[in-house]
Amino acid sequence: MESKSAIAIQNAHKHYGRGDKKLLVLKDLCMKVPKGAIYGLLGPSGCGKTTLLSCVIGQSKLSHGTVQILDSQPDSSIARIPGPRVGYMPQETALCQELSIMETLQYFGRLNLMNEASIRIRCLFLISLLDLPNPKKVVANLSGGQKRRVSLAAALIHEPELLILDEPTVGVDPLLRECIWKHLLELSNECQTTIVITTHFIEETRQAHIVGMMRLGKILVEGKPNEILEQYSKASLDEVFLQVCMGQDDLDSTERSNRSRATIENGLNRQEQVYLKENGQGPNGQSTAFQSKRPRKTRDCQSGMKFKRVKALTIKNFIKMWRNIGSVIFQLLIPAFQVALFCVAIGNTPRNLDFAIVNQEMPDSTCDFYSTACVLGERAEFIGGYNFQAQNRANLSCRFLSHIDQSVIRFKTFESLDAGVESTQTGGTWGLIHFKEHFSERFFDRFLALIESQDLNASQVAESDIHIKLDMTNQQVGITLQMELVEAFKRFSEDVVASCNISTRLASIPLSFSDPIYGEYKQTLTDFAVPGIILLVTYFMALGLTTLAFIVERNEGLLHRNMVAGVTPTELMLAHVLAQISVMTVQITLMLVYVIFVYQLPTAGSLACIAGLTLLQGLCGMANGLMVSAISNTEEMGIYLCLGTFFPNMTLSGIFWPLEGMPTWLHQIAITLPQTYACEALRHVFFKGWGMEWVQVYRAFALSIAWTLAFLILTVFIFKVRR
Repeated sequence: MESKSAIAIQNAHKHYGRGDKKLLVLKDLCMKVPKGAIYGLLGPSGCGKTTLLSCVIGQSKLSHGTVQILDSQPDSSIARIPGPRVGYMPQETALCQELSIMETLQYFGRLNLMNEASIRIRCLFLISLLDLPNPKKVVANLSGGQKRRVSLAAALIHEPELLILDEPTVGVDPLLRECIWKHLLELSNECQTTIVITTHFIEETRQAHIVGMMRLGKILVEGKPNEILEQYSKASLDEVFLQVCMGQDDLDSTERSNRSRATIENGLNRQEQVYLKENGQGPNGQSTAFQSKRPRKTRDCQSGMKFKRVKALTIKNFIKMWRNIGSVIFQLLIPAFQVALFCVAIGNTPRNLDFAIVNQEMPDSTCDFYSTACVLGERAEFIGGYNFQAQNRANLSCRFLSHIDQSVIRFKTFESLDAGVESTQTGGTWGLIHFKEHFSERFFDRFLALIESQDLNASQVAESDIHIKLDMTNQQVGITLQMELVEAFKRFSEDVVASCNISTRLASIPLSFSDPIYGEYKQTLTDFAVPGIILLVTYFMALGLTTLAFIVERNEGLLHRNMVAGVTPTELMLAHVLAQISVMTVQITLMLVYVIFVYQLPTAGSLACIAGLTLLQGLCGMANGLMVSAISNTEEMGIYLCLGTFFPNMTLSGIFWPLEGMPTWLHQIAITLPQTYACEALRHVFFKGWGMEWVQVYRAFALSIAWTLAFLILTVFIFKVRR
């Protein structure tokens, strides 16, 4: 039977960048690894070994050339690589630090579609083989060497057809190293497993069937270790490697490499067998041929989403949360705390505002006495008029001041106008009220002139005015002062009119506001903003946590290793959603409980509609986080992109200010954001009781779903492009 190559690479070129920044990593590289052979790949750092292995396992594509893995191209439905047919141990440990040793092996077993019984058997075997510590010990607490052994066990757990090991024996003592090599030889002998191994220990590759020496993106020497030693007349592979790297006899090296490769190919074509060995020779000088002595267990490796992998990823995510229970509690409580903090701190009426009082009508600016009687005096029943008693209109300035809510405005009296102005200029007060010396008399004249249709000169009118100066650098405080002073004058006018037995309606503005159709007249800025704050917090908590989770896994190498096991972006996203949706549900519940039952926000609509839209916005934020993590290489870049997303959404989504206050062109941009219509719809549900039958509500649901799907599609596309 004709032997075939497990790996066949022809004229491989791989470069990064363009133009002047173009970096050529692989240069016309050719490589063949027979099925069931152990191939030792040697080369200095930066020679392209990792890039070559990445192309082999389907995580990177060649710029030019061809790669055949197990008789088909990587990343094809026929090859099913990435997938369970390949086992991969990267140079970094690439493990989930929160899992225990046993949980780690179970995780990779499930990713590779093994059943639970097989996983248990393999776990016990590998723990014994690799001399691993207590299986319940968490990976984060292991030494560097122990982590590498766990990483090797994760690559061996499912007995793959092709095994790619990058520096598997670093940090391993010589005795254990020999044990590892013995097991690799057994896999090659009994299961016809093809193994590609890179190592710093050059001499240990003498146990490999074929050695390839790589430099500057090329395989310079490839052949059986003994033949290479004989061709170069050297006693050790170190000496051969040194000679090749120094560039001695480059032409002869190339020719010998070609002859050696031709020998292997011709041997395979003539059905000659490559012999296995444990220490460079067959046992008792006899050869053992490439053939499987133990039947390989087959598993369903068809392409497409596998719920076993989703289950493995979901379990891993829940274990990570449990091992970081403090962080999870923080995640659960911080949204409700943020909403509570907003409700307590924002939107309430400013109080205890210091205000200067300059009352020239009273010598010492004090209001020990003022009249509350009718300013016109007592009504004469016989004549039908008023007696205009002067004492009834004494100290009207004090009468006005008595109607000001002193929990809002706190008086500070000053004897002169200049002193009052200076107190505002120096920040001691928010403004001042100035009453001129003859205010009460002139106010009476003004009142009487209004009744008798008489006129007053400008000086008299000015003396009857209440003069106010404000510090308007803080608009909200300034508006609060204006509203309180206007309301105080309204109450003062009604008091003056009522004291004369005249209907107060005659003193009011002729605008009659009936009960509102929706909402309440006492509704505050907080009431307006809280629905938007709920969505904002939910969205960006999901965005930030998802972004960091995937970037951390990528930087640790775990995300790459998952992809090699055949995990698809869809499976990754689904597992993350299943884990995070439980956290999000608790977050939303706590926020709504506080807002509705503690803050007592008026809630006229369906709680199911409110919770559903909020949850959908959380999923949208999660999808946005997946896209950001797919783009970002570092946590810093991810944070910058999240912040760059946060502030436009916060300012343009109508959370703190009505969209109608924006310029028309900006309004058109704002309505395209994922939270704008959702924020508007949530207000309609809270305050108007609207449901899904209203276009404003179901439009928000539809657009939230559309944004979520758009983010997910972009994420899958970016993952594929970046691969």
